[in-house]
Amino acid sequence: MAIHEPTQFTPEASDLFHGLVQDIKDILGPSSGINSADVDDKELRSVMEEYLSNENEWQKYAHADASRPYTRNLVDKGNGKSNLVRHSKPEYETLLTTSKLILVWSPGKASPVHDHSGAHCLMKVLKGSLKETLYAWPDQSLIKQGISAPPAVMKETIYNANEVAYMSDTVGLHRISNPNPNEFAVSLHCNGQVLSSMRPSLQQAQQNVLRFWPALFPLLLVVTSALSTVTIPARHSLFVNAVAWLAVALYYGVKVGIRSGKRSPYKRRLTWSSGILYALAQICERASSDRDSLWWSQSLLPVAIYLLIRTASDESHTSNPPSDQPSTLKRIRATGTIRLLTITTGSSVVALACAFVRFYIGVLGICSVLFTAGALLLLEYSLHHDEESRHSPPTTPIGLILKPAPQLPEEASEEAMITIRDMAAAVAVVCCIASMFSENFKRYEWTYRPQSGPVDSQKASLKLVMVLYNQWNSTDDLIGIILSAAKALLLTAMFVSFPVESPIEALGPLAQADRSSHPIDQLVKSADAQFSELLNSQSSTLAEAVAEYRRRYGLPPPPKFDIWYEYAKRKGVQLIDEFDTIHNQLLPFWAVEPSVIRSRVTEAIGYQNMLMALLVRNGEVITGEGGEDWQIRATMGMMNETVRHLPDMDLPFNVHDEPRVILPSDHLAHLVNIAKSKRMPAAFANKHPLNEFSARPKDMSDGKRIKEVKTTRFNKFAHQHTWSHSRASCPPDSPARDFEENSRDNITAYAFGDLGFVYNHTAFSDICNSPSLRETYGFFDRPNAFNIVQDLFPIFSQSKISSFQDIIYPSPWYWAGKVDYDSHKDMSWEKKTNQMYWRGSTTGGFSRNGGWRHQHRQRVVRKMSAPDTTRILEDKGEAGEHKWLSKDVPRKEYADMVDVQFSHVGQCDPGDCDAQKEFFNVGERVDQEDAWKYKFLLDMDGNAFSGRFYAFLKSHSLVHKMSIFQEWHMDWLKPWVHYVPISLKGDEWLESVRYFASEPSGKEQAPKLAKQGTEWAKKALRNEDFEVWFFRLLLEYGRIIDDNREVIGYPGP
Repeated sequence: MAIHEPTQFTPEASDLFHGLVQDIKDILGPSSGINSADVDDKELRSVMEEYLSNENEWQKYAHADASRPYTRNLVDKGNGKSNLVRHSKPEYETLLTTSKLILVWSPGKASPVHDHSGAHCLMKVLKGSLKETLYAWPDQSLIKQGISAPPAVMKETIYNANEVAYMSDTVGLHRISNPNPNEFAVSLHCNGQVLSSMRPSLQQAQQNVLRFWPALFPLLLVVTSALSTVTIPARHSLFVNAVAWLAVALYYGVKVGIRSGKRSPYKRRLTWSSGILYALAQICERASSDRDSLWWSQSLLPVAIYLLIRTASDESHTSNPPSDQPSTLKRIRATGTIRLLTITTGSSVVALACAFVRFYIGVLGICSVLFTAGALLLLEYSLHHDEESRHSPPTTPIGLILKPAPQLPEEASEEAMITIRDMAAAVAVVCCIASMFSENFKRYEWTYRPQSGPVDSQKASLKLVMVLYNQWNSTDDLIGIILSAAKALLLTAMFVSFPVESPIEALGPLAQADRSSHPIDQLVKSADAQFSELLNSQSSTLAEAVAEYRRRYGLPPPPKFDIWYEYAKRKGVQLIDEFDTIHNQLLPFWAVEPSVIRSRVTEAIGYQNMLMALLVRNGEVITGEGGEDWQIRATMGMMNETVRHLPDMDLPFNVHDEPRVILPSDHLAHLVNIAKSKRMPAAFANKHPLNEFSARPKDMSDGKRIKEVKTTRFNKFAHQHTWSHSRASCPPDSPARDFEENSRDNITAYAFGDLGFVYNHTAFSDICNSPSLRETYGFFDRPNAFNIVQDLFPIFSQSKISSFQDIIYPSPWYWAGKVDYDSHKDMSWEKKTNQMYWRGSTTGGFSRNGGWRHQHRQRVVRKMSAPDTTRILEDKGEAGEHKWLSKDVPRKEYADMVDVQFSHVGQCDPGDCDAQKEFFNVGERVDQEDAWKYKFLLDMDGNAFSGRFYAFLKSHSLVHKMSIFQEWHMDWLKPWVHYVPISLKGDEWLESVRYFASEPSGKEQAPKLAKQGTEWAKKALRNEDFEVWFFRLLLEYGRIIDDNREVIGYPGP
C-alpha cells in the first residue's frame, strides 16, 4: 500500500500537532526505538496523551480512500530508527524507514490479523473510534494432526478520540478496525523496531532472507534458471549443473560437516528425493536440446505448486467440511489469488510461447515443471516436518510456502543447512551420472553417440526414487503418480535395443546377454523398431519442421526454408527432418569468415586441381567447366528446378573418386569450438532473421570466366601410403592415433556377439576406431589418386572417408542412372539361387610390390574362399529352449553358399597384376543382370563408394554391404532394415549367409529385409530425393558464405 508523501514538515509551526511531532523526535533522540534503554516510553505516551486532537492542524496529512481499508500518510521521516506508522502486515513494518504517519481508516474496514515481528507501537486516535481485537496463537499441535485451528478471539477494546494504545508482540496477534460504518477514523502511529543488538544492515538483510526464504526460493530458482539458460552450454548443461550443485554441497559440508546431522531416515529420504526430482527436471531440459522452446513451460511452475498443494490438501481433508480446509487455501480463494495466478500464468505462457514446439518437447517441458514443483514441496516438507508428522497431512508446509517463516533457532538453522547439503549432493550425483551417459566430452563431436543416454539415466533415477520410498502419504502418492506418468511419457517408444554384456576381452565385441535368439534376429528387430519410431516422428507441418530444426541444430533454418519444405513435400520426401549429415559437415565452416571461404573457392577452381566448377549467378548456372560432360550435365540437372532460389555462389566439385580435404585434429577441434560457442549462438540469438540472402559480395566476379590462380595448396600423393595423413583429424586419444604400431581396433564400438555382427555401421566406418585399416584397406595403402589440401576448403565430393572434411552430396552417377536396374530382368525371391554373389575388379588401390595383399577387395575375396575353418552359431538348447553358441566348422562345408570372384584385374604394376591372376580364380566378365539370379548380393567399396549399391537395393535380392566410404544417404538408409552391414574382419560373413539361407527365422526375415530395401529405394532413392537433398545442402551452404549469415534465416510461418 502506497504512502502519501507529506507537505513539507516545519518544526517551527505554531500549532500543537507539529509541536507533538517535535516532542516525539526529542524524546527518541538517537535511540534505537521505543523500547530502547535510553527511551522513557511512559514519557512518550504521556506526551501523546496530552495532545488534544485538532483536525485543522493535521488535516493536510490525512488523505482518505474509501476503496482501501486504510491509507498511510507520511508526516515526518524521524531519526531512521523508529517511526510513526500504521498497524499492518509485518513485512511492511520491518522494511519501512523511520517516519511518523497518519492512518485514515475507511468506514467499517479493518487491517489483516497480524503480529508486530518484534516492533513496538504507540497509537493515538485523532478522530472517531478504533477497535483492537486480540487473538490467541493457533494451536500448532492440532494443525500437525490435520485439524483446522483458526485464531480464537481473546479480547476486544474500543479506543476513542485522544486515547493512546501501546502495542507489541507481547499482546499476540491483533487487528485494528473502524467500527463506524459511515464515518472515517484517523490515528497517529509511532512504531519502533527492536534494534538493541545494533545488527548491521547486512545482518538485517540476512535475517529477512531467512524469514522469507520459502517464498523467495521459487523466485531464486527462476532467476538462476534464467541465468543458467543464458550461460550454460547446452551440450554440457548436466555436467555444469553437477559441478555447481557439488560446490553447494561442499560449502554446506564445510559449514556443518560432511556426515553430521542426526536426521531421521524418513526426512533423509525426503531430501534425497527432492534432489533426485530436481535433477530429473534438469535431465528433461537437457533431453529436449531446445532451451528456447521450454521457456513457456517454466511459467507453469507456480500453478504446478499450487495444484500439488491443493490436491494434497483435498486428499488430506476429505473427511472435513469445506470450511475446515487450511486457512492458507481459504485465504488464497478469498483474496482472488487464484484469478491473479491464472491471469499472470496465462500472460506468461503467451509471452514466452514459441510458435514451433514439437509435441515431445512440450512433454519434456511439462515434466520438468512437475519434477521441479515436486522437488520444492518435498524439500520444504523435509525442512518443516518432524518424524511424528510423517503420516499427517502437509498443512504446515502449505502455510509456510505462502507465509513468512518464523526466525529459526540455531538447531533448526543447522538442520536446514544439512538438508540443503544432502539435496545438493543428490542433484550433483544424478546430474553427473546422466552427464556421463548422454554428454560427449571429446574435443569435437564427430563420432557416433548413442541417443538413449537421457532415457537410460531417467530410468535409473526413477528406480532410485522408487527404492527410497516404500510407503507414501497423500503428497507422496501424488508425486508417485507424477513420476509414473512422466516415466510412461519418456520411455514409451523412445528406444528399443537388445541386451548386451561387457566385452569378454578389452575392445572386443559386445557380448550377447540373451542367447535364446540369434544375434541377427535381435539386431533386425531392434533396427525395425527404431526405424518405425523414426518414421512416426517426422514433422508433418512447416511449423513442426522449423521447431525440429531449431531443436536439433540450435539455429534458425536457412533462408528460403519454406520454399524448400514445400518442394520436399511436393516431391514426396519420406524423412523431412533427417539432414544431420548436412549440418555436421558444414559445422566447421561456421568458424571461418564467409569472405575467406569464398576466396578459398576462387583459389581452388583457379588452378588445375582436378575440380569441376559451377558458377551460379542471378538464379542460373552460367559457367560449368573442369569435369566430364556427363558429370556437369547431371550436377546441373539436380539443380535445374531449384537454382533460381539460390544466391550467387561458386561451387567446386571433386572429379576424383577419393576425398580431398583433411585437417589436423587440433585445428578441426578449434574450428568446431568457435562454431558452437560463438558463431552459431549468435545466429540463434537473432529472433527475427531475414528470410533472404544478401546481394552478391564485391569479391565475387560476374561469373563469365574463372580467374586463373598461379599457386595451389593442394598436394599430390598418388600411389603412396596415406594412413598418416588420413588419421590426422582423429582425436589424439583414439586408437588410430596411438603411437604403437600394433594398436588394437575398438571393435566394441560397432560389433556384437561372438562373431562380431555390425550393430553400428557409423562407428564401423569411423577410421579412428580401426588402426588395422592401415594394412587392410586399399585407400590407405596406395590410392589411385590422392590430391589433398590441409586447410578447410569447401570441396564437394560424392563420398569420403570419415576423417575427411569434404562436403558430400548426392552422386551425379546415381542421378544419371549409370548403373541401371530393369525390374523386368529381375526374378522373384523364391526363384533366386540360395547363394551370396559378387563379381568385380581389383579396384580400391593401386598394387605395387605385392600391395594387393593389403587391400580390402582382395582380402574379402580371399577369405570368402579360403580353405580354412570358420565359425557359425548353432542352437544347442534343449527341451524347447534356445541357446545359440559358436562352433568351429570347415569353410568348405558351406562353399556352395558363396560365389564371390574377381572378373577383372587392374590398377596394378604388371608383376602384381600377374600375381593376382595366378592367386585368384578370375572369372569371365558378366552382365549386371546376372546378379539378379541370387538371393544375397555382396557390395563393397572400390576406389571410393560402390556405384551399383542403389541398383542392388532396387532388386529383389538382399544386399550385404561392406563400406568405409560415407555417402549422403547415411541418415536415410538404415542397416538391418534396408541392407545387412558386414565388417572387414569377416568372422560373421558366412554365418550371416547361413542364417538367412538355412534357419527358419532367417528364411522368414531375409525376403522381408530384401522387400524393405526394394520398397524404400523406390521411395527414398529417386532422382527427386537427390534433388531435394542437394537443394537443402546448397541453401545451407549459401548461408555459410553469406557475410550476414548471423542475421539471415527463416523466421517461421
